[in-house]
Amino acid sequence: MEFNLVRQYLTSLLTGIALIALMTVLPLSAQDTKKTYRIAISQTSEPYHFVNANGVADGMLVDLWRLWAKKQSVEVAFVPLSFQAAVQQVKSGQVDVIAGLFQSSERAKELDFSEIFFRQNSHLFLHRSIAKIKNIPQLKPYAIGVITGSIHESSLKHIYPDLTVKPFPDLNTLYQAALAGEILIIAGVEKLSKNFSDYESLSHQYPAFARISYERL
Repeated sequence: MEFNLVRQYLTSLLTGIALIALMTVLPLSAQDTKKTYRIAISQTSEPYHFVNANGVADGMLVDLWRLWAKKQSVEVAFVPLSFQAAVQQVKSGQVDVIAGLFQSSERAKELDFSEIFFRQNSHLFLHRSIAKIKNIPQLKPYAIGVITGSIHESSLKHIYPDLTVKPFPDLNTLYQAALAGEILIIAGVEKLSKNFSDYESLSHQYPAFARISYERL
């Protein structure tokens, strides 16, 4: 219930400005109205864009894209992809747009971005055994797990070059490594994904109170 209320509030709050921004990404001419736009989504970027337990595209940004399609009288098809595959398929034209993506100077060299309509903090989620750490310099002895090519990988290397960043190919592999003790720190956004199959164990080992904010995206 809490998640649904927050989602409804944020979706309503963002809808007006988001639709304007989305229209700048995919401006439509008369001949475009019969096209189905293919939109890349993550399987696990809850609550923004993900695949739910019923195998259906879900999330706040999915809701916004559906509303955009309704307003523009076009069809959209959501394509679950890894981050790396999403970028490659946008570049090759296999998909038209990524549902939501943090902007960076490096990404802007390859992709066109809409106006920014949503910001949030990036966090480092700490294992329960090091939960007392409150300052980022104290994390130097530990490896930080990130997804290969993610904004967390590039920003951490840039802002904190003395820290050790360990990339993983996808979120599931990253979380599995965290449970196995290969890493003690996970880089992410507001919270860990509840779509992970062993979320209960993960959230116990990486409690919500044991996180450090390091950048506003």
